[in-house]
Amino acid sequence: MQSVTPQSYWNQVFGRIQDIGLENDSSWFQRYQPDLEALQGKQVLEIGCGNGSDTRVLAEHGYQVTATDFSEAALSIVRKKVPEAALVPHDTRQPFPFADKSFAAVIASLSLHYFDKDSMTRIIAEIGRMLRLGGLLLIRLNSVNNAEAAEQQPIERYYYTLDSCRELFTGWKERSLKETAEAYYGKPKVIIEGIFEHIQKVKSNRGAV
Repeated sequence: MQSVTPQSYWNQVFGRIQDIGLENDSSWFQRYQPDLEALQGKQVLEIGCGNGSDTRVLAEHGYQVTATDFSEAALSIVRKKVPEAALVPHDTRQPFPFADKSFAAVIASLSLHYFDKDSMTRIIAEIGRMLRLGGLLLIRLNSVNNAEAAEQQPIERYYYTLDSCRELFTGWKERSLKETAEAYYGKPKVIIEGIFEHIQKVKSNRGAV
């Protein structure tokens, strides 16, 4: 049984990060800058912005960033670091409070591997709803080859292969998908990283909230 709720866990994590000023490496974003620059529109949604390292890079490149997280400790860091970003407290398991076709791109870097397959299917449908046709999703997930995959974690995490990641994106166009290794908060991490293009219309009865 988990000893803490996910929200309290992440508030503790980002509280510590705020105290010591720890940064993660956002250089991965540069690999996809040409894809983002080719989009029509600069409106970007970042899901699970964490300490705002990626948020800041996006803003520095001229994107109009809307960033979500359900940890108030994380959002308090981002408010100071990237004051120009629009911050929205939000639990990713719930429908997003944005209108259809609101964004040219969605970024979800290591923020979606906490959900089971059914939840992921709903979340990806929501992302498709919010993206314009031709819009892009940049996603990064824990790989099964990550060292922590065999360890017990304080909150549940899921680990992916290239094939299991592809299974989530039926009806999307895969632009790139690979496994990569890098330092993350100073520790080695193996990641499934990809970019998918939204090519299907998504029916929705929801409007803006």
